[in-house]
Amino acid sequence: MKNDLTCEVVQDLLPSYVDGLTSDVSNQAVEQHLKTCENCRKLYREMSEPVKGADLSEQDLEQMGQKADSKILSEIDYLKKIRRKNRMKILAAVLIVVIAVGAGLWCKAYVIGQKVEQAEFVQADVAVEEHKVSVQGLLLDQTKGVADVAFQEQDGIVAVSLRETRKSSFHTNEFQADYQSSGEVKQVVLENRILWDVGVSIEGTVSDLYQSRNPYVGDTSADGRSVQAARAVLGINDGALLSYGTQLQTAEEPYGWTFLNVQISSFENVERLQQEMKQLGCLLIAVTDNLGYVSFEYSVDGSGNADGNTTLTMTEADADAMVGQSVKSLAQTPAGLQELVELVKNSGAINE
Repeated sequence: MKNDLTCEVVQDLLPSYVDGLTSDVSNQAVEQHLKTCENCRKLYREMSEPVKGADLSEQDLEQMGQKADSKILSEIDYLKKIRRKNRMKILAAVLIVVIAVGAGLWCKAYVIGQKVEQAEFVQADVAVEEHKVSVQGLLLDQTKGVADVAFQEQDGIVAVSLRETRKSSFHTNEFQADYQSSGEVKQVVLENRILWDVGVSIEGTVSDLYQSRNPYVGDTSADGRSVQAARAVLGINDGALLSYGTQLQTAEEPYGWTFLNVQISSFENVERLQQEMKQLGCLLIAVTDNLGYVSFEYSVDGSGNADGNTTLTMTEADADAMVGQSVKSLAQTPAGLQELVELVKNSGAINE
């Protein structure tokens, strides 16, 4: 029988030939080719070899399955252990972060603290001897403690700054610190408050009044700050000298400021409140550069002139006469303003 099959055809038929799926004619053709072709015979032998494990018994297969299951279970256990370790690491990391944040907050609250920004919550006394500045005082908030007192010096002005923490056995609300300046000390300040000026201790309310100084009476917001500061200096409470409006005279000199409808509750208070009006007018004239007079239109239990009001006017000349010198000149420095406030507080009634 002539063999017309090529190697490619035989190699395509070999899988079916090995499995006994080819016809007799195809079998004879394949066998005839294998007798003369070494490459195809080699391929046939490789395909005819039994598959490894094909002759395994059911018991062997079962054992192999058990081993596979055991391996899978071992891998699962291993993954569980890894997962458990990772979970513990995550929990440990979270705990560390919580502890670190807590420690940071504790340190900020009880060790580091924060800068005291508002000097009105600090009571402080200053002593200056040659180049040595001594500061002592306390925080008015007794739940706070002083963590640090620092000094800065520039152009003869020594600035004091405080850091406050929560009060503890380490930090109390009292403080005391000394500083050696490099030159002459002209002024000592604590944040926005002047404590000492050319040898004079400055009260907190006087410092506020000095910083409310206003060149023009027409600036109503600045006027309001000056009134508030002057009332605080004189200790005039909010209920006294209550005004229901103000009127500014800025058309011509002397420029004026009138408080309208000031109420006085009884005649028994008239003399005291008149004196307070004069003192308040004196301070407002002093700290407002172009202000020439201050007037108060008031009534006592509804009595007064035809309009129902009595007018009390304090001029710059009246203010100068009250203290015996120029009030505007005194108000040019914190020390001068402190002297003016003491003169005003000690002044008697002005004869009208």
